[in-house]
Amino acid sequence: MIKIDLKAAKLPLILYGAIFIAYLSLLLFYPRAMTFAETRFETYKSYFFYWSDFICPLAAVFCIILQLGNTLEKKSFEFLCSLPERTGIIERWLFTLFALILPVYLAGVFACRFAAAGEPFAFWELLYLTGANLAFYSTLSLLLMVIFKQAFYVFSITCGLMFADLAAGEYFLFEYSAFLNISCRMPMETVEVNRRIYYAASLAMLVISFIFVKTGLLKRSNKLR
Repeated sequence: MIKIDLKAAKLPLILYGAIFIAYLSLLLFYPRAMTFAETRFETYKSYFFYWSDFICPLAAVFCIILQLGNTLEKKSFEFLCSLPERTGIIERWLFTLFALILPVYLAGVFACRFAAAGEPFAFWELLYLTGANLAFYSTLSLLLMVIFKQAFYVFSITCGLMFADLAAGEYFLFEYSAFLNISCRMPMETVEVNRRIYYAASLAMLVISFIFVKTGLLKRSNKLR
């Protein structure tokens, strides 16, 4: 049976909890702040996307890095140290994702739908539009952790890409930007294609991470250097 060490999980729990409480407070006191307004590009603009597409994935990256740390070293997974030592990085990542990250994200999307009833997106449509960023940056963090095994490199690359993309918008990655929902300067057809690409990239990185971990390809290649 898995026993969660809440003392060791204090930092990521406080991080995610504080973000979620701030988000719920905004919905409670300023419900119209999350209203979806149609733009001339046939998309919808809302402050909700800043939480779902940027803040939530950013917090997820922090949580994953804090949980996995310097991977493959004994007792380096503080939050999951009560798991059997043979539990691999993929299983530990999945546990972190489902136990810590997804509940807050899903609750946030549900709260937005409850506060903004009658808005243009159904619950599942919001999940589809916003879940791509969470999936992409979570799997990117996993893959980089598998490759580099150092939290500093993972943080620098992942967060550097995220902030550069957000700051430059479609002028950096154009229609491949992860934050098209925030910029709202592309037609909905482009946004939907963008989401499919990010879901496909997330699945590919998860498969690659699984192959690297299960086959030991990285260990063998390092020995040949």
